[in-house]
Amino acid sequence: MNKTGTVERPCGPDGIWGPIQNNCIDTGILALYDEAMLLQAGQGKPDERVPQILEMLQERVEVASTPSDLLKLLSTVQVLASVVAEVRTALKPSALKDLLTMTDKVLDMHSSSLWTMAQAKEPSMGSNFLLAVETLVRSLSPKDHPFSFNSSNVLLQSRLLEPTCAEDYKISFSTRPPLQAWIPKYSLTPPVHNGTSISMTSVVLQKLDHLLPFNHGQGLGDLQYATPGLVLVISITAGSEAFTQAEVIMDFGHTDGNLRCVFWDHNLFHHAGGWSDKGCRAQAANDSLVTQCICQHLTAFSILMSRNTVPENPVLTLLSQVGLGTSILALLLCLGVYRLVWRAVVRNKVAFFRHAALFNMVICLLIADIWFLVSSVFVPGTHDLLCLASTFLCHFFYLATFFWMLAQALLLAHQLLFVFHQLSKPLVLSLMVILGYLCPLGFAGVTLGLYLPQGQYLREGKCWLNEKGVAVYTFAGPVLAIVGVNGLVLAMTVLKLLRPSLSEGPPVEKRQALMGVLKALLILTPIFGITWGLGLVTLVEEASIVPHYIFIILNSFQVQEALCKRFCHTRPPNSAISLATNETYISKHSEGGSQTAR
Repeated sequence: MNKTGTVERPCGPDGIWGPIQNNCIDTGILALYDEAMLLQAGQGKPDERVPQILEMLQERVEVASTPSDLLKLLSTVQVLASVVAEVRTALKPSALKDLLTMTDKVLDMHSSSLWTMAQAKEPSMGSNFLLAVETLVRSLSPKDHPFSFNSSNVLLQSRLLEPTCAEDYKISFSTRPPLQAWIPKYSLTPPVHNGTSISMTSVVLQKLDHLLPFNHGQGLGDLQYATPGLVLVISITAGSEAFTQAEVIMDFGHTDGNLRCVFWDHNLFHHAGGWSDKGCRAQAANDSLVTQCICQHLTAFSILMSRNTVPENPVLTLLSQVGLGTSILALLLCLGVYRLVWRAVVRNKVAFFRHAALFNMVICLLIADIWFLVSSVFVPGTHDLLCLASTFLCHFFYLATFFWMLAQALLLAHQLLFVFHQLSKPLVLSLMVILGYLCPLGFAGVTLGLYLPQGQYLREGKCWLNEKGVAVYTFAGPVLAIVGVNGLVLAMTVLKLLRPSLSEGPPVEKRQALMGVLKALLILTPIFGITWGLGLVTLVEEASIVPHYIFIILNSFQVQEALCKRFCHTRPPNSAISLATNETYISKHSEGGSQTAR
């Protein structure tokens, strides 16, 4: 391993070792950086050494394995851009191709944790890299136009306009969304007036938006935005002078969301850079599937798409926290009631299985609600590990709640289909534990393992699953599937009860226990299913704020509403159990009357 530097592991004040910090740098990358610094200091011949360094740099991208490697590599590009701009060195096509090849490889790191860790050390590195690429691509020698380059992440087209040219400059790229741009001829009059040829260079950088800090200027408000994954850079050079003031018109193919035309301002946020809409506006195009942007300056352009998310609302936040707090108290009350009446209500195997499932549902829902409430006080970025733990535990325990509900449904289906089959308590309990805990643990664990390394696990700004990828559907999918299965079991049960047969009827007490399971599912499935189905609507639809209020009210207050229904109604002195979203009475009736459960 040809690296130099230090590897550190800090020891915290509590005596616990922190994470390993690898500050080692590849010696090859470091040597290229040192040589670039010598060129900047005036030693060496830039017209010879800059192309050579660019060629070697694009070969060293693959060996970058630490944040320090990546930072030093990008710093080398920035130094070379500074040298080229200062001495006005013209690049040959081969040198420009090496630069663009290296840029393509760097942009492929958009999902790598390497870039995230490097950006944490140097927030402005993405903006500085973009500025360096802008500087270098417009340094192509005029005699080498036209020039084009195409790769998976970088597309470049350049051409030379003669002083006598009296037409608009037009360019188009086959990207997703489709992109085309043009500069009216009247905007080209100032550079043409001096009688020199004009070099027009247009570059599309895909995936760069993921590598830039997600900063927004004041004009963009507090909404959450996403970019379509591409950045357009247009450069005009007349002689050796770069022109930055010109009207450019761009057509972006439509994508979902409300679009804002923006450019990258390198001076925002203490030179870390940010998106700004100053000097840019959107207007309707002739094609209804196109958004047209008009900007009065040349720099890196893109569009921002509002995700139609509901802005932070203090009423929603307060309602959610109060509702969850009350729900937690109701669940604790359920556990207290269970402690008092467990022996009275568990009279046979069916009743035992039913109450075991309901008891575990209460436990899972209680833990999930507690973590969900606690996570609301986290600020992602300052409590990353706590936020990660909260997201994983909420994912696991909310899923476990539904899987225990599924266990109840399957138990009911078995008792209806196989009336005389005796269940083994150890076997059934083992299967219920596997279904209720191991299955949701598998979903939660696989989701964490697959999407955390890709940076697609946590939602931006929230301690919950990322809604932009597949992660959130590893929760929504199983939930909706379980609700569907429970619906089928309910339908089968209703049909079975409509055709009673004396020959296959279970004993009275056992039949009452089965009816208790049925009533539990009749209440649990609609309440959980409709509630979380509405939660899915707020995720995938361009919903107003109204569904968010309904979802929070139903989700957080469903437990205590059910408890209130149970304790506020007058009942005979039978043994009662109140838990989660369903409470039922188990009464043992004799042939001549009823006995009160003790």
